[in-house]
Amino acid sequence: MATDGSTALMVAAKVGNASTVEALVPFEAGLRRHDACCALHAAAKFGHLECVKILAPHEHLLQSNVGRTPLFSAALAGHTDVVRALAALPGALGAVDKAARTPAMFAALEARLDCLPLLTSQLSMRSATGETALHYAALGGSTAACELVLRLCPHLAKVHSFDGNTALMHAASHGHDDVVRCLAPIQAGLFDDSHTTACMQAAALSFPRVVDILAPLEGGLRDELGASAMHMAAGVGNAACCELLLPFEAGLADDDGATALMLAASVGHVEVTQLLAPYECGRIGVCADAPCPGEQAGLPRTAYSMAVARSKHTADVLILLESVDE
Repeated sequence: MATDGSTALMVAAKVGNASTVEALVPFEAGLRRHDACCALHAAAKFGHLECVKILAPHEHLLQSNVGRTPLFSAALAGHTDVVRALAALPGALGAVDKAARTPAMFAALEARLDCLPLLTSQLSMRSATGETALHYAALGGSTAACELVLRLCPHLAKVHSFDGNTALMHAASHGHDDVVRCLAPIQAGLFDDSHTTACMQAAALSFPRVVDILAPLEGGLRDELGASAMHMAAGVGNAACCELLLPFEAGLADDDGATALMLAASVGHVEVTQLLAPYECGRIGVCADAPCPGEQAGLPRTAYSMAVARSKHTADVLILLESVDE
């Protein structure tokens, strides 16, 4: 036995030696490695269909230590013939891993387009966090996988995860602009449970190409604290995203009266301050009941006052604001 617990049957299955597999099945079928994988996991992972057919009657529902059956291995690797053979077996399509994920989700993640139609009955199933195969296709960045999943199960366009995220939000938060372009017409304008949009997520994570697509569709929307996507871009110092959002969100203030310029100035983001100053200088907000250090609740504040109160590196920001008479 190998150091990882592999048996002779597992080694034969991995390399596709069907005659050896057949000879060893009576003695070693059902044995597991240290990760609880069996010989069929190996045969499925490497696409050895003849070995799969020999082992499947004995091992097709055995799960690894994370709960994955051999069908997961085949779907993840994109071995269509193996997926077809295993999916036809009793109980195979109902098995999920410990996070309630399905083989279809992994096929979508890896854009295994030939496998997905064989797993159609799993496309509507949801993981422990509420994602479907469409979420996983978006997460993987495959426009083709998203289009195929939607063609097979159109209703998935309306499904949010349990924290309210859409497939569009998954794509936006990972910078997959092609997928964002595909999903935006059917999912733009939706909010997650924190009342953030896909555009806000992309702005907060500095994905300007995604923001460029979503700004005309979601610009001007606010989160639960009244902040816009430009507030989020300004907070992380991304001038490119702010510039794309300016036509839609210039001058917007959050629930505390803070503009994107105020946020940028308060943390010393010079480039963003320079960009926004001509549009938002002169705006006055009011401190929240629980202000940041250096501010007093209920008093008016400007970008200049916030820069003075909050930032330790504001010399360039202060000079910029003084030059436009903040």
